[in-house]
Amino acid sequence: MAYGTGDVLPLAEVNSKPRANLKQEDAISYPVPITAWVYADGDVLNTTGAAGDPQIVMGGYGSGTGVLRGQDAHGTTKTETVCFAFRVPECYVAAETITLSVTARYSDTGTGTMSAKSIDCECYEIAEAGTAGSDICATAAQTLTTSMAAFSFTITASGVSPGDLLRFFVRTVLTESGGTGAQKAEIGGATVKLDIKG
Repeated sequence: MAYGTGDVLPLAEVNSKPRANLKQEDAISYPVPITAWVYADGDVLNTTGAAGDPQIVMGGYGSGTGVLRGQDAHGTTKTETVCFAFRVPECYVAAETITLSVTARYSDTGTGTMSAKSIDCECYEIAEAGTAGSDICATAAQTLTTSMAAFSFTITASGVSPGDLLRFFVRTVLTESGGTGAQKAEIGGATVKLDIKG
Protein backbone atom coordinates (compact mmCIF):
# COMPACT_ATOMS: atom_id res chain seq x y z
CA MET A 1 0.00 0.00 0.00
CA ALA A 2 1.26 3.48 -0.84
CA TYR A 3 1.30 6.27 1.73
CA GLY A 4 1.65 10.00 1.26
CA THR A 5 3.44 12.66 3.27
CA GLY A 6 1.62 13.29 6.55
CA ASP A 7 -0.27 9.98 6.52
CA VAL A 8 -0.48 8.21 9.87
CA LEU A 9 1.00 4.74 9.48
CA PRO A 10 -0.92 1.93 11.15
CA LEU A 11 1.03 0.05 13.82
CA ALA A 12 0.85 -3.16 11.81
CA GLU A 13 2.61 -1.41 8.93
CA VAL A 14 5.35 -0.03 11.17
CA ASN A 15 5.94 -3.37 12.90
CA SER A 16 6.18 -5.24 9.61
CA LYS A 17 9.35 -3.46 8.52
CA PRO A 18 12.50 -5.55 9.02
CA ARG A 19 15.56 -3.92 10.57
CA ALA A 20 17.44 -4.41 7.30
CA ASN A 21 15.10 -1.90 5.62
CA LEU A 22 15.89 0.87 8.10
CA LYS A 23 18.33 3.67 7.37
CA GLN A 24 21.87 3.01 8.56
CA GLU A 25 23.36 5.44 11.07
CA ASP A 26 27.16 5.53 11.19
CA ALA A 27 29.55 5.88 14.12
CA ILE A 28 26.93 5.88 16.88
CA SER A 29 28.61 6.22 20.28
CA TYR A 30 28.34 3.70 23.11
CA PRO A 31 30.28 5.18 26.06
CA VAL A 32 32.04 2.72 28.38
CA PRO A 33 31.77 3.70 32.06
CA ILE A 34 35.16 3.97 33.77
CA THR A 35 33.79 1.65 36.47
CA ALA A 36 33.18 -1.07 33.84
CA TRP A 37 36.91 -1.58 33.32
CA VAL A 38 38.92 -4.28 35.09
CA TYR A 39 42.59 -5.16 35.29
CA ALA A 40 44.03 -7.49 32.63
CA ASP A 41 43.86 -10.42 35.07
CA GLY A 42 40.16 -9.75 35.73
CA ASP A 43 40.58 -8.15 39.16
CA VAL A 44 38.30 -5.23 39.99
CA LEU A 45 39.80 -1.74 39.83
CA ASN A 46 40.94 -0.32 43.13
CA THR A 47 42.10 3.04 44.47
CA THR A 48 45.65 1.86 45.17
CA GLY A 49 46.85 0.23 41.96
CA ALA A 50 49.94 -1.98 41.67
CA ALA A 51 52.63 -2.99 39.21
CA GLY A 52 50.87 -3.12 35.84
CA ASP A 53 47.58 -1.87 37.32
CA PRO A 54 46.57 1.81 37.31
CA GLN A 55 44.53 3.11 40.21
CA ILE A 56 40.99 4.41 39.81
CA VAL A 57 40.68 8.00 40.98
CA MET A 58 37.11 9.24 41.41
CA GLY A 59 36.24 12.89 41.92
CA GLY A 60 33.35 12.06 44.20
CA TYR A 61 30.21 13.98 45.13
CA GLY A 62 30.06 17.40 43.51
CA SER A 63 32.72 16.50 40.96
CA GLY A 64 31.60 13.45 39.02
CA THR A 65 35.00 12.95 37.42
CA GLY A 66 36.98 9.74 37.26
CA VAL A 67 40.23 8.60 35.66
CA LEU A 68 42.56 5.63 35.64
CA ARG A 69 45.99 6.85 36.76
CA GLY A 70 49.15 4.81 36.37
CA GLN A 71 52.19 4.58 38.58
CA ASP A 72 55.07 7.04 38.41
CA ALA A 73 57.36 6.20 35.48
CA HIS A 74 60.09 8.61 36.56
CA GLY A 75 63.46 6.95 35.95
CA THR A 76 61.90 3.67 34.84
CA THR A 77 59.31 2.00 32.56
CA LYS A 78 55.68 1.50 33.53
CA THR A 79 53.49 -0.79 31.42
CA GLU A 80 49.84 -0.90 32.49
CA THR A 81 46.89 -2.77 31.00
CA VAL A 82 43.16 -2.56 31.61
CA CYS A 83 40.26 -4.17 29.77
CA PHE A 84 36.48 -4.27 29.40
CA ALA A 85 33.91 -6.52 27.74
CA PHE A 86 31.47 -5.15 25.18
CA ARG A 87 28.34 -6.93 23.93
CA VAL A 88 27.69 -5.90 20.32
CA PRO A 89 24.08 -4.60 20.26
CA GLU A 90 21.35 -6.18 18.14
CA CYS A 91 21.08 -3.00 16.04
CA TYR A 92 24.68 -3.29 14.80
CA VAL A 93 25.02 -3.93 11.07
CA ALA A 94 27.16 -7.07 10.69
CA ALA A 95 30.70 -6.46 9.39
CA GLU A 96 30.24 -2.68 9.35
CA THR A 97 32.57 -0.14 10.98
CA ILE A 98 33.63 -0.49 14.62
CA THR A 99 36.09 1.86 16.29
CA LEU A 100 37.27 2.33 19.85
CA SER A 101 38.01 5.86 21.01
CA VAL A 102 40.11 6.16 24.17
CA THR A 103 40.77 9.54 25.79
CA ALA A 104 44.15 9.55 27.49
CA ARG A 105 47.36 11.45 28.22
CA TYR A 106 50.42 11.33 30.43
CA SER A 107 50.75 13.82 33.27
CA ASP A 108 54.15 15.38 33.92
CA THR A 109 54.79 17.45 37.04
CA GLY A 110 58.31 18.27 35.92
CA THR A 111 60.34 18.04 32.73
CA GLY A 112 60.33 14.35 31.95
CA THR A 113 62.69 12.90 29.35
CA MET A 114 60.34 10.45 27.63
CA SER A 115 61.66 7.74 25.32
CA ALA A 116 58.29 5.92 25.30
CA LYS A 117 54.80 7.33 25.82
CA SER A 118 52.38 5.08 23.97
CA ILE A 119 48.82 3.79 24.09
CA ASP A 120 47.76 0.62 22.29
CA CYS A 121 44.68 -1.57 21.94
CA GLU A 122 43.88 -5.22 21.35
CA CYS A 123 40.39 -6.56 20.63
CA TYR A 124 39.19 -10.17 20.64
CA GLU A 125 35.93 -11.93 19.85
CA ILE A 126 35.11 -14.15 22.82
CA ALA A 127 33.27 -17.43 22.31
CA GLU A 128 30.79 -18.85 24.83
CA ALA A 129 33.39 -21.47 25.73
CA GLY A 130 35.70 -18.67 26.85
CA THR A 131 38.07 -19.01 23.91
CA ALA A 132 39.26 -16.03 21.89
CA GLY A 133 40.18 -15.51 18.27
CA SER A 134 43.12 -13.43 17.09
CA ASP A 135 43.55 -9.74 17.80
CA ILE A 136 41.25 -7.80 15.43
CA CYS A 137 42.50 -4.28 16.24
CA ALA A 138 44.03 -2.92 13.04
CA THR A 139 45.58 0.24 14.48
CA ALA A 140 49.15 0.41 15.77
CA ALA A 141 50.23 2.00 19.04
CA GLN A 142 49.90 5.78 19.20
CA THR A 143 51.82 8.50 21.03
CA LEU A 144 50.47 10.10 24.19
CA THR A 145 50.92 13.80 24.93
CA THR A 146 50.41 15.82 28.11
CA SER A 147 46.94 16.90 26.94
CA MET A 148 43.87 14.69 27.14
CA ALA A 149 43.12 13.59 23.57
CA ALA A 150 40.99 10.94 21.86
CA PHE A 151 42.91 8.08 20.25
CA SER A 152 40.96 6.08 17.67
CA PHE A 153 41.51 2.35 17.05
CA THR A 154 39.90 0.61 14.07
CA ILE A 155 38.52 -2.88 14.61
CA THR A 156 38.54 -5.38 11.73
CA ALA A 157 34.84 -6.16 11.78
CA SER A 158 34.47 -8.60 8.88
CA GLY A 159 33.53 -11.42 11.27
CA VAL A 160 31.60 -9.42 13.86
CA SER A 161 27.81 -9.78 14.16
CA PRO A 162 25.10 -8.50 16.52
CA GLY A 163 25.24 -10.28 19.86
CA ASP A 164 28.96 -11.05 19.68
CA LEU A 165 31.08 -10.45 22.76
CA LEU A 166 34.21 -8.35 22.29
CA ARG A 167 36.97 -7.88 24.85
CA PHE A 168 39.09 -4.75 24.55
CA PHE A 169 42.51 -4.40 26.17
CA VAL A 170 44.14 -0.97 26.44
CA ARG A 171 47.83 -0.68 27.33
CA THR A 172 49.93 2.35 28.15
CA VAL A 173 53.74 2.37 28.24
CA LEU A 174 55.83 5.19 29.69
CA THR A 175 59.63 5.23 29.87
CA GLU A 176 61.38 8.23 31.45
CA SER A 177 65.03 8.97 32.16
CA GLY A 178 66.99 11.98 33.27
CA GLY A 179 64.18 14.46 33.84
CA THR A 180 62.38 15.82 36.88
CA GLY A 181 58.96 15.42 38.49
CA ALA A 182 56.50 12.54 38.16
CA GLN A 183 55.17 11.03 34.93
CA LYS A 184 51.94 9.01 35.00
CA ALA A 185 49.64 7.67 32.26
CA GLU A 186 45.96 8.59 32.59
CA ILE A 187 42.85 7.21 30.87
CA GLY A 188 39.77 9.40 31.11
CA GLY A 189 37.30 7.16 29.32
CA ALA A 190 36.40 5.22 26.20
CA THR A 191 33.64 4.98 23.61
CA VAL A 192 32.84 2.19 21.16
CA LYS A 193 31.43 3.56 17.89
CA LEU A 194 29.28 1.37 15.65
CA ASP A 195 27.25 1.51 12.43
CA ILE A 196 23.67 0.59 13.34
CA LYS A 197 20.13 0.27 11.99
CA GLY A 198 17.24 0.90 14.38
